[in-house]
Amino acid sequence: MNTETLKLLLFGSSCIALCLAGISVYLWIRLRGTKRRVDRAFPPGDIKESESDLYIRSCHYMAETRPYLNPDFTISDLSASLLTNTAYLSKAINQMSGRNFRNYVNYYRVNYAKELFTKDKTLTVKQLASISGFSNTTSFNNAFKTLCGDSPGAWCKKTRMGWTGKH
Repeated sequence: MNTETLKLLLFGSSCIALCLAGISVYLWIRLRGTKRRVDRAFPPGDIKESESDLYIRSCHYMAETRPYLNPDFTISDLSASLLTNTAYLSKAINQMSGRNFRNYVNYYRVNYAKELFTKDKTLTVKQLASISGFSNTTSFNNAFKTLCGDSPGAWCKKTRMGWTGKH
């Protein structure tokens, strides 16, 4: 090999090494930043305050992004979005709302269904269940009755007739 080829080979190798070093530094900084965000999800100190903060963050996330509209939505999905673990999130929801995760999600789904129906009174119970994220009407009926005291059909009928009770 001549000296020009060796110089080009050495220059190319140096560029590759420099790029790899840059990528390594970038990844190290990114991972370190991720760890800090995760650490903030588990703040030291008063557990009650931490559970309260996490619960508030979860309520904001649920209201803003409506992940409950996906019938396959799980606590793992929510915990990943909030950068926390499922056990900690479950405990926060249980302690702060008095509901387990499934009932917490159903609360949002039922309220969304009621909101939909007040805007469009032509929707059927089956349509409301599907649009609100329930995988079947039986689950919707049970959740609705538990939360509102009436079946969805009875509530829709009362709402169509102009009933203004608080359900």
